[in-house]
Amino acid sequence: MSTPPVPAAARRARHRVHLTALALACAAAALPAAANAATATVRIEGAGSTLLPETPVSLDAAPVVLRDADDADSVTVPGTSATAQLARATGAAGLPVGFQMFDLGAGPSSFVTRIGPDAMPASFSPSWRVTVNHVAGQTGADATTLSDGDRVVWAYVEDFSARELDLSVSGDVVERGGPFEVTVLSHAPDGTAAPATGATVVYGGVTRTAGPGGRVTFTATGTGPQAVTATRAGEVRSPARAVCTTAGDPAVCRLSVPAPAVTTPPPAADPVGVPAAALLPDAVAPGSRIAFPRPGAAVRRPRALMGSAGPDRSDVARVEVALARRVGTQCRFVGRRGGLGPVVPCTRRVWLRARSSGGAWSLPLRRPLAAGLWRAWSRATDGAGNLERVGIARINATTFRVTP
Repeated sequence: MSTPPVPAAARRARHRVHLTALALACAAAALPAAANAATATVRIEGAGSTLLPETPVSLDAAPVVLRDADDADSVTVPGTSATAQLARATGAAGLPVGFQMFDLGAGPSSFVTRIGPDAMPASFSPSWRVTVNHVAGQTGADATTLSDGDRVVWAYVEDFSARELDLSVSGDVVERGGPFEVTVLSHAPDGTAAPATGATVVYGGVTRTAGPGGRVTFTATGTGPQAVTATRAGEVRSPARAVCTTAGDPAVCRLSVPAPAVTTPPPAADPVGVPAAALLPDAVAPGSRIAFPRPGAAVRRPRALMGSAGPDRSDVARVEVALARRVGTQCRFVGRRGGLGPVVPCTRRVWLRARSSGGAWSLPLRRPLAAGLWRAWSRATDGAGNLERVGIARINATTFRVTP
């Protein structure tokens, strides 16, 4: 969440901040992100609609100064903080944002009071909550540091224990009339996930209810990309995922258009030019799955982590795996030499290159894993540089136990 409730004395000392100037200053630094820069995505879910869809923002390390429009008060927040990235994303989108500043003895901090049309009332409910990879932090947004690939959601909620929906699709490109499956998961504020059975899923004007496992099947209709979304009462709505329908013209889905077939050689004296294939960029990330250890399994002396990746039309260039031993609510990550690193937040993942063979990958373990609770994440990158989103429970994020 963005910050814990503020005592009355501190509330009386707060000052409202208007970010019009800051938003304009940040707009140039926000979108689009540089090709090789570290990025996070920011999504904003308002009371009645999505105010900002998943938007990549470059993790610029330069600090951001929030200035009070009414007096000389200001607060400086780290450039990679959740607050700074919110300012950059909303500045680029033209969304107004309001802050208040308070000081509980450790220096001034900011508190988000308004995004777009949704402003926090004097009762503090509803108010703005921030999650990173579906996990609500225990510190304020100024102290929440983001890492490459993090997915940030700001949601206007009455209950800070509200769950958060996410969904995945079995295929991002489907021939018209073909089936595809949608899986909806519901995440608790600690990041644990469960199938969102009963969620309302909408695609192409068709509404269906997710069944066991949070799954529902649709038939691809129309031509081109269409959004799939999910909602369930009392929970933060899912992001929109695109499914693109082809009907004999692959260009509508940004696929390569094959050159016309040439049945006879062109005459030497009057060559006939054959148009080159119109190669449009692949903007869809590949997918990966952790197959061993299975989620929730108890294993003895595992020698490797294993899974699968793809398929992807740009092919899978590499698969990376992060492996950590749980220490309370934090993690110690396995490093490149097999040893454990220091205790850090579980969002600060250390990625190790896995061995890939066809559609399978494996990560051999250099040292035996100590008994206890472990977490693992996988992510795939395709030949076009698209990076898989991380944190889909029981798919590319799993928890298992090593027994003595």
